[in-house]
Order: sequence, then C-alpha cells, then structure tokens
Amino acid sequence: MIVRAPDGTISCDDDGAGSFNPGVAIDNAASGRYDVWLGSFSPGVGYPDAVVHVATDAFITLNPYSTAPSADAAPLQTLSLRAGFRNDPRRINVMAGGDGDMAVLDWSCVGQSSQGAAVALDYEAGDLPLYIFMRSENDGTLAVRAPDGTFHCNDDQIELNPGVAFSEPESGRYLIWTGLLSASRPAESASLVISELGFDGVDNRLDVAGRPRHGERRLTGGFLPDPVSVQLTAGGPVDLGMGTTGGVVADGWCVGSATREPSFRLRFDEPMGPLFISLTSDADTTLAVNSPDGAWYCNDDAIGLDPVVRFSDAEAGVYDIYAGTFGSETAPATLYISEIGGGADPMAGQVDINAEPLFGAVTLAAGFLPDPHDLDVEAGGSIVASDAGFSGDELWCAGHITREPTANLFWDGQDGPLYIWAESEVDTTIAINLPDGTWACNDDGAGNLNPGLAFDEALSGRYDIYVGAYRSDNAGTPARVRISEITPSWAN
Repeated sequence: MIVRAPDGTISCDDDGAGSFNPGVAIDNAASGRYDVWLGSFSPGVGYPDAVVHVATDAFITLNPYSTAPSADAAPLQTLSLRAGFRNDPRRINVMAGGDGDMAVLDWSCVGQSSQGAAVALDYEAGDLPLYIFMRSENDGTLAVRAPDGTFHCNDDQIELNPGVAFSEPESGRYLIWTGLLSASRPAESASLVISELGFDGVDNRLDVAGRPRHGERRLTGGFLPDPVSVQLTAGGPVDLGMGTTGGVVADGWCVGSATREPSFRLRFDEPMGPLFISLTSDADTTLAVNSPDGAWYCNDDAIGLDPVVRFSDAEAGVYDIYAGTFGSETAPATLYISEIGGGADPMAGQVDINAEPLFGAVTLAAGFLPDPHDLDVEAGGSIVASDAGFSGDELWCAGHITREPTANLFWDGQDGPLYIWAESEVDTTIAINLPDGTWACNDDGAGNLNPGLAFDEALSGRYDIYVGAYRSDNAGTPARVRISEITPSWAN
C-alpha cells in the first residue's frame, strides 16, 4: 500500500495490518485528498479483488477474501480426550494442505493448509506426555496452537512426516493445522495420530533395565584382546532423541533409532583410564550409551559414518549400549569395546611418536639465526586428535592429524624461551610431545585460526610436532611451522 497525504508526503507498508495485509496509520491526519495505491507483493497475479478500509480508531482486520489459517476460523473436526485415554494411538482422517500460508500463524510454521484448524482437540491433561503426528503421501507439516496461545510447528520429525510433542501438556484446546510443504500440490487425505506413547503411537521410552538384545559381558581394565567385538543388529523403532529426552545428555547429540532395550550391556570393573565404544557397519549408524552415573553419551559420525563414544576417565559399573541407525532401517553392525581407540583397528587411531617425521627434523640451539626458523609442511590427517592417545591433566587437543609426527625439533636451549606455531590458509591445530613425555596442544593461540604454543623455560631434547587441520577435509593443506626464541606478537 502507498498513501500520499494532502501535504505530498508518502507512506508505504506491506503487512502492517497483520496476516499479509498492509496498513498505514497517520497521526494528526490533515484535511484534504489522500491518494491510495494498492499493490500485490508478487508480479503476474493480475488484479485480484480487494477492499480498502478507512477508520479513525484502529485497523479493520476483517478480510472476506482471506484463506490464511486463522485461530478464529471454525475447526473442521473436534475431538475430546483425557489423559490415559483408551485406543491409544487415536488415528483421525484429515485433509492435509490447502490455500493458506501457515507462516501467517507463526514465523516458525511452513507449508499450506486450510483456513480453519483440521482438528480442535479438547484435552484434559494428566502426568503423561502428548504427541501429535501426521502421516501423508507427500511431505507434510504441522502447526499446533497450545492452550496458552503459543504455536508449535514442525516439518520432518520422522522422515517427511511432522510431529509435535508436549512433555508436560496443559489442559485445554489444541488447534491443529495439517499442511503440505509444497504450495503446488492439491490437498490430500492424511492420518493425524494423537498418542501419549510417542510419535505415531510408538513408545519412545528406553528401558535401560531391559534384557539386552545381544547379550552382555563383564570386562576388567587391561582386558585382552583389545578390542572386544560383538556382532549385532543396529536400529529399531525408538527415536533416540526422544528416548533420551528428560535425561542428562553429558556428551554428543542423540540421533537415530534403536530398540527399546539395550543392544548390549557392558559390566566394567577396575577401569585403568579411557574406554572407547564404537560401531562399524555398511550403514550410517549411531550410538547412545547410558553410563554408570546415569548420564547419556551419544555420537553419530566420529569415523566416517561410524560412531565412537569415548569416556576419558571411565568409571566402574554398567554401560547400557544402544546401537542405532540414522534411518529407519535396521542393519548388521559390529560393536567394538576398547581401551585404546575406536573402530576395528584402534591402534590406527593412535599416534606413533617414534615414526619417521613426514617433513623432516631440525636441530637448533639457543641464539639460532635466522629467527624464526621456518619449515614448510602439510597440515591435517585421518586421526582425530582428541582420540589419539595423548594424556595430560585438562589436556584438550583438537583437529585431525597424521600417525607420524609432522616434524621433529631437537632443541638445546639452556632453559630459555621457545615459541612454536603454525600458519596456514585454513584453520589449523598443533600438538607437541615434549622432551619429558608430556603433551601440549593448542588451536587458535597464534590468532587468525593459527595455533601457537609458548614455553617460558623450554626443556632441551626432542619435540615431536603434529600440525593438524581442524576440519578433516582440509588434510594435506600447505602450512608453515615457525620456531622462535623472540616473543612473537601473538604471545604478547
């Protein structure tokens, strides 16, 4: 809408009157002629019918032409349920799609639906959660207005089927719009599923006390052979994200689907350090592990599409292991339990400080020139630095590195200062095995995504230097290792 006032000033608006309807408000309106132009937001729509309202108190929002979804429009069906209702899940035939843009309801909503809600659910809440889910032939969407007036929208909860969950539902009316993502598709028949069990009526609770599907085993720290392997089937009907909701997720993001009971149970005695639990499969698999302290540890793609869950300082007790698949299908998989690393060959994920350095060795003594001494190398590798076998209090090592050192430094510095850093066009990291056998790591200490380490009283001896790439796909990127006794600007 464009309005030219009697004094010639121009006012414009798009959606000021709400629901994609324009409105211009003029304070202290002068007498005279007001010229009004009414446009369409998109070109090529012709000359659709419209009405212009003029009022002196507020915008008139009544729109006889609107097909936009509205909470004021009469719902197409009404249903009353109370917590603990029978015949759970309750399935209702609805029409998905329509002429109305669901974004009108709330910015988080997508798709097209009818103007009135497909179903008005009058619900008397109890202690159970409430799940609202829809299955349709094409990509569906859902919008639900809760009794408190808030909107809850979803597109792809399970594959292309939307779902909205309320862990602590309120009593009152839930207005439910059933939509289709594509505006070009005509409305089609769909099934709305209302349940207190889970999405689509599937119980998504995980039973950590249940009998494990593929057995259990007791291991003691230092066990051999390492790793222990177990053949199992990954996947199942339970959504791991929903199954871990309400619990403590200590690490990772819980995704995929698994069985309600654990896939495998580990009873671990006298731990001696880290513990690695991993899966390998031809399918995209996931892991969720309930640890002895009751918390959840989850992983998806630590090594390619294979998950690894790491406990840096494993506790004694029971580990309930859920082997999931990222999709809905089950798949054969191998579970590995190790104190060394993840995967079928955990040693392959460890560094070998005694291996020949990939880019040579350099010997330097105090007062060397030129300063800094530079060495051209390549950053990155296939080993995840955080799982490479480094040890140290509060040590955190990032990025991806090689098994062999990038370079070796033999240093005779008389306990003077020493600075080692790397520079590259990509985000790099550094890990150094020091002469006393301890490790030091850094990510962005030298600024501009470059890592750097400073040693005030550097020990004489061998420094095994690993230059990593923060992202695995940056392996092989050119980088430069710089060594100096002069304090660089980043160290200030």
